[in-house]
Amino acid sequence: MRQVIVAGNWKMNASKETVNTLIMGILSGMAEVDSHVIVCAPSPYMSQVEALITHSQLNLGAQDLNVNASGAFTG
Repeated sequence: MRQVIVAGNWKMNASKETVNTLIMGILSGMAEVDSHVIVCAPSPYMSQVEALITHSQLNLGAQDLNVNASGAFTG
């Protein structure tokens, strides 16, 4: 049987505070999730997200980079 994978990113629209809020919100809803869940963080927030999800079932991925300071330019 195939395993369901759910992955998402939030482009370059974030701050340290909004990253904390987003990750803590995702973690709070993970108790009953049977899927493989991946958050693909922008590179400036990779270490922050990694620290927040340590010892959880949430997984870390990365998104590509872009020269723009913010906006929907990454995938």
